[in-house]
Amino acid sequence: MRRAVLIGALILVTIAFLLQIQQPPQKMQETAATTATPPLKSPEAAAPGATATKACSGSPLGYVAPTLVKVVKDAAAAAGLGTEGIQSVGSVEGLRRIQGGAKPDLFGSVDIELRPDAERAGALQTYSLGRFKLALVCRAPTTLEELASAKTVFPDPNKAPIGYRELAAAWMLSRDLGVNLTAKYTALGVRFVYNGTLYVYIPSSLPNTEAVDVAPNLDGSWAKFEAGAGRCMFAYVPFLLGKGLQLRPAGGGTSYWEPYTAEAGGRTYYVYVFKPPYDFAEDPPIKAVAVLLGPPVKTIRVGHFEAFVASYTELGNCVIESLKKMDLSKYGFITTARATAGASKSAVVEVVDVLGRRVSVKAPVSRVVALGPGALRLVVYLNATDKLAGIEEIEKRPPRGRDYGYILWTKNLTSLPVVGRGGPGSPVDYERILSVRPDVIIMSPLVADAPDKIQEKTGIPVVVVSAFIDSGEGWVNFTSLYKSLRTVGVLLGREERAEELVRYMEGLIKDLKRRTANITQRPKVYVGAISYKGGQPFEATQSYFPPLVLLNTPGVADRYGIKGVAKIDWEALLKEQPDVIFIDLGNYMFVVQDFNKSRDKYCALKAFREGRVYGILMYNWYGTNIATLFADAYFMGKVLYPEAFRDVDPVAKADEIYREFLGTPLYTAIAKDFKGGFRQLTEFKCGS
Repeated sequence: MRRAVLIGALILVTIAFLLQIQQPPQKMQETAATTATPPLKSPEAAAPGATATKACSGSPLGYVAPTLVKVVKDAAAAAGLGTEGIQSVGSVEGLRRIQGGAKPDLFGSVDIELRPDAERAGALQTYSLGRFKLALVCRAPTTLEELASAKTVFPDPNKAPIGYRELAAAWMLSRDLGVNLTAKYTALGVRFVYNGTLYVYIPSSLPNTEAVDVAPNLDGSWAKFEAGAGRCMFAYVPFLLGKGLQLRPAGGGTSYWEPYTAEAGGRTYYVYVFKPPYDFAEDPPIKAVAVLLGPPVKTIRVGHFEAFVASYTELGNCVIESLKKMDLSKYGFITTARATAGASKSAVVEVVDVLGRRVSVKAPVSRVVALGPGALRLVVYLNATDKLAGIEEIEKRPPRGRDYGYILWTKNLTSLPVVGRGGPGSPVDYERILSVRPDVIIMSPLVADAPDKIQEKTGIPVVVVSAFIDSGEGWVNFTSLYKSLRTVGVLLGREERAEELVRYMEGLIKDLKRRTANITQRPKVYVGAISYKGGQPFEATQSYFPPLVLLNTPGVADRYGIKGVAKIDWEALLKEQPDVIFIDLGNYMFVVQDFNKSRDKYCALKAFREGRVYGILMYNWYGTNIATLFADAYFMGKVLYPEAFRDVDPVAKADEIYREFLGTPLYTAIAKDFKGGFRQLTEFKCGS
């Protein structure tokens, strides 16, 4: 019996041993982003109220611009965190990694224009470290004239924001001081185009030349500079301080920079800190846009220098909380630091919509639907498509006719859930709207149900927007449009973008009116076949056609008080005999078919007999195409007043406008959909 018990006990011990060795080992720490977790204790062993893990422990993974590495590491160390995971990565490159699926705890950028993109990528919190200044550092004393021919090290703007700031500064210095600093960059394939706005076109690949050595980022530029690859390089003041350079005034300042010297590592450096407006501590006096030619093409407004840090985990929040306690002026920042409550769920924003309704919306808004003509267009113009929870069925149609529609298709947003049929006066589909759980509904006043009814039935705040409330100028009331853009900007966290668009439109309007203000001889103009709720014939026109209003030019329809889009009598056209006729190419085929059936009727008009008939891009389709409105205005101005518009290439201007509104040049795609775009319609022939 005792022997059997011993054998049984031995079997049990053996089984227990085998089960133990088959248990998987604990998973080892794989990356610097993994927070170390202490072994779990039994409930009896744990102290009352103790937690199993601490949020602020371990080593955060950070993609941090070279300029910010020292201050971020110091903040991490002050919080008791490791610093080995803080990586020096150019701002543009770091953001691309995050957008590609990387999951750091922290992102640090020297380009405040990238903050909306960082927030869209899921940031819990963003924090501004303050503004700072641009500087030039050289291995020998250097004048601005010598800089024009000196070999420099250049951080690639496709990966480092200082690159396009350097290009904008070089252009402004060249313009203001008569020194050609841009030639070395044009040799790289960079193009500078100024037409009231400075556009800097930057190829995706930049070669090394005798005058410029290209580096992947600011750290790479410093390494090449230290190795003697160039005499000078542009840098940020915080970056130089982070490299141990203590700046001492050297005297002999100029109107554009203040000289310093610095000793570090047994070397003497000559540092020139730029003065306004070349220091970028404030926005430059001209509007500047960097166009990274990609692919994909990306446009970035070149504004002031301001650094920020974004956190994506609680560990990243620990670093930001540490930064808030630091004296950032020691690192070269002009401290205007402020936190953005990216993680706050309790803030309430109150807006007044175009109907005068006061609406309270919980912020931040992360999910939105846009109903009715023109509503979604504003969301796309504000680059807030990442917040769309669904779209109307009508928006899934091919983009022809809707300038913003090309963006919906490019971004595959037509795969979003359907929230209703769409179209003027269409019924509201409450069930579908509720199914996508929007935080706010943005709607046109042309939706069938009243906004208060929709708000009551759904329990979701409803904000009404419009570009044509109380319009006295055809279909567009810019005051209403600006208010709508600003309102949606507040709701969706796009205030700066809204202001940028408003400023741009105000600049276009001022330019168009200035060019035509003093013209005394104005041709008689008719605009026909204007799109409105489907196809329209040649006689369809409207009073105060907005592009003509912007050109200080009355239209034939103005004399007849035509409300909205309506047909004018042929007798009136024959009586008026317009000098120039523009046809909305959205209805081109209707006009062609009617012309072929009734050629004599059309040829009784002087403009057809003299070949002064032109095509313009479709102006109305589910609301007004605001970007196309301005593009049409410049083409029409070129036709009507060639001398006043002698410096304007309508195609290039159209692409500039589409790029500003929608982030990419669209003229070629739109023109392909509309019989070749801007052109003289020579196919309408009268006579034998």
